[in-house]
Amino acid sequence: MTAWARYRVMYLMMIPVVIYFFIFSYYPLIKGLQISMQNFRIIGTRPFVGLQNYIVVWNDPVFWRVLENTLIIGIGMLIVGFFAPIITALSLNEVLKTWFKKLTQMVIYLPHLFSWVVVGGIWIIMLSPDGGFVNDLLKLLGAAKPIHFFAEVDYAQALMVLTNTWKEMGFTCILYLASIVTISPSLYEAARMDGAGCWQQIRYVTLPQLIPTMKVVTLLNMIGMLRMLPNDHSK
Repeated sequence: MTAWARYRVMYLMMIPVVIYFFIFSYYPLIKGLQISMQNFRIIGTRPFVGLQNYIVVWNDPVFWRVLENTLIIGIGMLIVGFFAPIITALSLNEVLKTWFKKLTQMVIYLPHLFSWVVVGGIWIIMLSPDGGFVNDLLKLLGAAKPIHFFAEVDYAQALMVLTNTWKEMGFTCILYLASIVTISPSLYEAARMDGAGCWQQIRYVTLPQLIPTMKVVTLLNMIGMLRMLPNDHSK
């Protein structure tokens, strides 16, 4: 029996998936490349201009500013979004009270379910110069005047990194917690018999066992970073 005859059902099931990716992924990519080399108009002819559009973008200083901001924000999200969930997951794994552990998991996971509109509204309220929680706290600590976080260029990149981390950290943390649960208890028992303390167990047992999950999380974060590239972060 040939491979086609043996797996024909699987091949037939793959056809809708291939069609979906071709229509919604590859065709728009090819069409976008074609449009980028035209003097595009919605109505009328679209003359071919070759690389002229790319030359215009290359010589535009705003493009380089956008690229710089995007790289800074993306790399910041990769770094902060990598370490924050690991630290949170390791901390939650040490919590002995089951109810508190589950409650904390629910609280940090909820932002992942919110749309960016809701997340933006929450942080606008939190960082508002008039009655915002953060500015009220700074006032209690002795700040002379409120900080207009959304009007200051110096805070823009950090706010985007922290907001994205706050939203997505719960989901990534759950992945790490699920991986920690699958670690064999015999490894920890052997480590304790060798005199390893809590930090040594985390360093030599937990973290090495989390490397496959770290690779997956890094890949997901990098995909998210690449999806940022078309966005305009020049402001």
